Amino acid sequence: MGWSKGLYISLVLAALDIARLSVQVSRPEKLDADAVVVAMKGRSVVLNCPTDSEDIKNRIAWIRESSKTVLALHGVLVSQSNKYIIIDKAGGAYDLKLLNVTFEDEGMYICQVNFVPMENKIISLIVVMSPQFLANTTSSSSITVKEGESLNLTCSVVGKPEPKVSWRTPDGRFASNNSSTFYVKRAKKSHHGKYSCIAKNGYAPSISKTFHVVVEHAPMIKVYSSSNSSAICIGCKVEAEPWPSEFYLTEQGLVIARQIAPGQDLLTCNVGYSRSDRQFTCQVTNTIGMTVKTILLQGQEESKFRKGALKLSTRPLPVYPTRKASTQPQRYRQMTTTNAPERDYPNYLSNAFRIRSPEFLILISITLRTYCFR
Repeated sequence: MGWSKGLYISLVLAALDIARLSVQVSRPEKLDADAVVVAMKGRSVVLNCPTDSEDIKNRIAWIRESSKTVLALHGVLVSQSNKYIIIDKAGGAYDLKLLNVTFEDEGMYICQVNFVPMENKIISLIVVMSPQFLANTTSSSSITVKEGESLNLTCSVVGKPEPKVSWRTPDGRFASNNSSTFYVKRAKKSHHGKYSCIAKNGYAPSISKTFHVVVEHAPMIKVYSSSNSSAICIGCKVEAEPWPSEFYLTEQGLVIARQIAPGQDLLTCNVGYSRSDRQFTCQVTNTIGMTVKTILLQGQEESKFRKGALKLSTRPLPVYPTRKASTQPQRYRQMTTTNAPERDYPNYLSNAFRIRSPEFLILISITLRTYCFR
């Protein structure tokens, strides 16, 4: 292998310079930085030699202070690592470029200018990282708990510097407890909704994660009513999670309204005038429990009824645990078949044979006399 005389001399001089440099850079124990460079993890960064000299004529060497390793000398890359690149600048200066920066690259770098006397310029490289979620230790985005159980949301975040974490609750408020965990000892129905975990550390981008929390609870029933000159409407507004599987509105055991679609109310408007008190029962069941509420419609004079002066009172009953056996009224359960039509037979028959006027009673009497006494 034939080497040129000039290349051989250059290599010899470089070796002598490296030996001299290794002695000089090992002397100081603590260095004060002349410049500070901040780099984002995973990106590239360029280190400039902060010298005031105008004509340095290829006299710059780059050294890693922590290991006393010479990275580049007189514009020639000495290090065998593919992380470094020398950038040639006007006037014989050379900048050091680091590729794919990691936390291991953080530290002091020395730019040595070979003048007499020799100058050492110190560049401090700080590596930062924007917030990132740790998937293995972060809660699922959809969480279901039962009312009374504990609610625990975990939002594990890493970054440098350490990110600050805040939580936004379903009512729009912020819980800035700077904790990666949001904990509720006893979940309530009001804890149902969307939660957001937001992490920031001053370096973009900030990140957030949304959690959808479902709090399962037994049915809640709210009774309402309205009336006009001819009838009364009685309804039961239901709120439950999950949506109930059984709905009944009964009067003395007779079903007058039953299963409704999600979001609809149990409602009947076939309640006519009566002098005596009447009692209705609203019964709703889901997987958490059964709730029953009774409605007492007090009897009143016909004149007051015509004016819509309705007297209504409710008596809530406690929530019962779910039973495997059917809670349908016995009279209705006997009529239920696999292919039964959707029509409410007890209510339908009751309305069909209800006597609504004296004229109708006379008509029935004449008809029975005609066919029974021929």
